[in-house]
Amino acid sequence: MAMAQNETDLFNGVQMNPMTAWVAKQAAIKLTLAPLAKGRVQIQEAVTQPCKMWAKYCRRPLVTEDDYPEGMRSWPLICLGMLKSKAFRDEPIVKPDIRSALFFHIWTCSTSSVDLLFRPTLYPIHELLHDTSLGVWDEDETAVSLPVELGATMSQVMPDGLYLLDDANTLVLWIGEQLDSSVVDQLFAPATPHQLFELLPQPEQDDGSLLARVWNVIEFLRSMCPGRSQQLVCCSSTSAEAGEFTFRLYEDRTKHVMNYTEFMDHLREISSHS
Repeated sequence: MAMAQNETDLFNGVQMNPMTAWVAKQAAIKLTLAPLAKGRVQIQEAVTQPCKMWAKYCRRPLVTEDDYPEGMRSWPLICLGMLKSKAFRDEPIVKPDIRSALFFHIWTCSTSSVDLLFRPTLYPIHELLHDTSLGVWDEDETAVSLPVELGATMSQVMPDGLYLLDDANTLVLWIGEQLDSSVVDQLFAPATPHQLFELLPQPEQDDGSLLARVWNVIEFLRSMCPGRSQQLVCCSSTSAEAGEFTFRLYEDRTKHVMNYTEFMDHLREISSHS
């Protein structure tokens, strides 16, 4: 086991996936006995305290990502993802059985799954329209070509786009309100307005169609989380399930949690007084 020779080695040697899993597991254990607010404070302190110690060690405030140790640059984003997740958020209210199931997931899943739970990946699935090589299995049928990930913020989401968000527990397909109606027709069977988007029909065979390639992406992402049955939610800005997508965009502001820019400003402020 490599040993840190100085404080810089100690901070740079932080491994985010195990650290995230440890903080999440501790918070989930605490919340089986304590009020939700205490667990949320514990998560925030797990981020702010190391940042204050680093600022004290390097004797400068943390203004940008580059001022953080390399191993901790994603730490603020992970904190926001935790506080906004169904496991630890306060509002909108999460049903106790759903929160309990997420606690069990956190206690038992791999460190990579915990990281994905709090930092979901967002894929622009409409790229499959223009690039037919996307959504296709490789020769060994072990991987599917995916579009480049986007930042988890609504500013990256275009009204005429189609997006898939994956947090290792749920897959959310977001249909932009201005998405071409011909694309909608290719993906969804005819339905009444209130039924539209509720079900993405699965094709009988992989015929290279847009629908088949979208399902290839879904099945590949599900294969990365063995032992779980990831629910697929299809929604748009006008559907009741819209929050399943918007509240997982961890870089954005919610009622009780800052957005990424505001949180970085907050960390800069507290680090300047260290």
